[in-house]
Amino acid sequence: MHETTFVSQLPDSPDLAPADILLFLKQEFTLKGRCFESVENIQVNSLAELPAIPQKSIQQCFQNCKKRLEY
Repeated sequence: MHETTFVSQLPDSPDLAPADILLFLKQEFTLKGRCFESVENIQVNSLAELPAIPQKSIQQCFQNCKKRLEY
């Protein structure tokens, strides 16, 4: 089982969710210009795009986050 370390951060911290920034930018690029009929349709299409993000990119994002937290 993996252990997770929780780090307290201010709610307005710019480093709150750097992984989310990566995911949103990658999804924005692939979903940009498309129209969706409902929120559910957006969710389904967004989730379908997640596997297209290379695992190496996600790992690098988390490594960068870890480095920032160590300072």
